[in-house]
Amino acid sequence: MMRATLIAGVSLLLACSAPPTTPAAVRPAPAAAQADAIAFLRSRLVAWPEEDGRARIALGDPATKRVAAYDSALVLLVLIREGARDEAGMLIEGLHAMQAPDGSLPFSFLLPRPDERIPYVRSGAVAWVGYAATEYLDSERGGPSRDRALELARRAASYILDRQVSKPGDPRDGLVRGGQGTFHYELDARGRLRERLVPEDIAWTSVEHNIDAFFFLRALARVTGEASYVSAAGRIAQGLLRTWNGARGQLARGVTGSGPDDVLALDCASWGSVFLSAAGD
Repeated sequence: MMRATLIAGVSLLLACSAPPTTPAAVRPAPAAAQADAIAFLRSRLVAWPEEDGRARIALGDPATKRVAAYDSALVLLVLIREGARDEAGMLIEGLHAMQAPDGSLPFSFLLPRPDERIPYVRSGAVAWVGYAATEYLDSERGGPSRDRALELARRAASYILDRQVSKPGDPRDGLVRGGQGTFHYELDARGRLRERLVPEDIAWTSVEHNIDAFFFLRALARVTGEASYVSAAGRIAQGLLRTWNGARGQLARGVTGSGPDDVLALDCASWGSVFLSAAGD
């Protein structure tokens, strides 16, 4: 995990999930360390698209100029918690420009812009962007990018809802499919590994992606008051609860048409515990 994502993710986790009385072992870092972390994140903000003087996105890897929508969403959440409303709005503008009409966002790409020939989209990253936009709306009434943030969130929700399985009896019922694009790996004539991106819709449902989608849709329902988002989040929660493995003490990694897999994934234990707490279990 790149440093920007790690700093932002830890900051977000502490801000979102710390109990009212926080044990000393997980109390926030000293002010100087926090300032250094925020300064680092700000140093990764670049103008994009270049023709828009206000829009920004987070550059994850300066060496390759790689951008990931997930990283920009996490930095946006940290800036909101810092009270940096104007900078947060700039990231809203950049993510809005990155979003396709169907609500999808490229998982990652190299500057100057995404390759639109073969989409590589993951529902979890789309949900993180939507959640960050919803937090921008929910944190204050003002801000120059509220219209963009609402459109960004609604489009992200539309993409996710279009991929929610509605098939009673299917193990995936209620859950959101993974997105678009699959990497296939093969050896060339010289025995070298080559990856090939195949343009296809994903049939499997990831528990991590669905936890992301649950929190996003629940937050968007709170901001908009729309019952459809409440219902969609509830169906995801029911689907996630069915993936609980009592013998192993955590949620499964994902679900296919034939049922949950048996792989133990750390994010399904950590984020799983946050989801179960929110679901009242």
